[in-house]
Amino acid sequence: MRFKAVLFDWDGTLYDSIDTSFKIYGELFKKYANLNLTCDYFRETFIVNYHKYYAMHGIPENKWEEVDNHWLKRFHEMEGEIHLFAGVKEMLKEIYEKKIRIGLVSNGTGGRIKKEMRKNVIYDYFTAVITDDEIKDFKPNPIGVQEALKAIKVEASDALYVGDMLEDVQAGKNAGTSTAAVTWGAHSLERLRPAKPDYILNSVPELLKFL
Repeated sequence: MRFKAVLFDWDGTLYDSIDTSFKIYGELFKKYANLNLTCDYFRETFIVNYHKYYAMHGIPENKWEEVDNHWLKRFHEMEGEIHLFAGVKEMLKEIYEKKIRIGLVSNGTGGRIKKEMRKNVIYDYFTAVITDDEIKDFKPNPIGVQEALKAIKVEASDALYVGDMLEDVQAGKNAGTSTAAVTWGAHSLERLRPAKPDYILNSVPELLKFL
């Protein structure tokens, strides 16, 4: 067995929420920054630290909480359209049955993510779930990955972190784990490749052959 633990990002990695997020950010940036956001531009520029992303586009700090609340409200209204990526549940079940520990590390809202995990009947596969309930520092800061490893009692050298964004790869490397970048999420392959992930995954089942 190559790894004792696999840690995942949530949005854009396990949960097919990027198109919905883009639609909502498009609405918000039109309202708060008078900008027309295109999908290609979003994929090439979006960063994990969404407050910094607001600032980059001229949304003042005194509006950030309002924008966050608007985003969550719209996301909840649209969440019936969002599902796990095809094959995720089966992949998690197989990893779990291999006795490999599973963790989640996301800068997303804890209440939302845990609700989505339970709704999709995958929460019990996870030994650790680290969200903004537990950490406030954005990736590539490795603290979320480190906290997950501490909770599941696995050394970084025995773990793989899987994510869809440049900062996911950087956070895993900063924590000392192996890293895998998925090509179906927020960042394009061209944006992910310079981070030099150990593995590049083009489909959900592909991960299993590296475990």
